[in-house]
Amino acid sequence: DAAVKILSLVNQLKYSNKHVSLIFKEATNGTMGYLSRVGFFDYLEGTVEVLPFKPSTSRADTFRGKNSDLIELVDISSSDFDRNIVLRLSNDLLDKVNVDNPNAFKTATYTFLSELIGNVSRHGRSDLNGYMALQTYRSSNRITIAVS
Repeated sequence: DAAVKILSLVNQLKYSNKHVSLIFKEATNGTMGYLSRVGFFDYLEGTVEVLPFKPSTSRADTFRGKNSDLIELVDISSSDFDRNIVLRLSNDLLDKVNVDNPNAFKTATYTFLSELIGNVSRHGRSDLNGYMALQTYRSSNRITIAVS
């Protein structure tokens, strides 16, 4: 969830005409590799300085949908609420869990995500898009949904 928050903050700083540099000491072998995998650099404002280099290809594009425990970053329009995003996310989430009543779970998930994501466009008070990502951690029976 930190990646979603950092992405929003950095893009907001650039929108406010601030100079921003992101320095990754381990390059793609560390945090940068994970951020590329979740699509961070796909949505990073183009003039943000990334050192030692910005990845030339998106690992999110390469591997999108191939990890059942990850829903890569999705941008949320600041002006137009897209119900298709919510439907896709609720379907993806349903595929990740084992529940007794899938229809009730899907309805509850759709309602929850609609409200959560819809608040970005309704109450964000920004011209910038918001972002969300989802990751499941099966070993701890946990799902993390990050929205910013």
